[in-house]
Amino acid sequence: MTIRIDMTEDQLRNLTQPLTPAHITELCELRASAKAAAEMFTTAIAEQAEKSSLGKGALRRYICAREADKLEGLAAERDDIENLLEMNQ
Repeated sequence: MTIRIDMTEDQLRNLTQPLTPAHITELCELRASAKAAAEMFTTAIAEQAEKSSLGKGALRRYICAREADKLEGLAAERDDIENLLEMNQ
């Protein structure tokens, strides 16, 4: 028997519990909620992009980078794209 010292007794007990119909129902409900939220996000991006005369992809990338606190990476990518566009002229 392996003893896990990094887990509480409750966590260990939960590891051995079988998947129940209640778990399946909860997972299905979570999936449906996630899908609905993704659809609302897509619609909101499309509406705001149109109102702002921005590309949907650009707005989505900006919002996702901002939410994930990765704007620096997006700025670096912008610089790379600008360099590539200059090379193509």
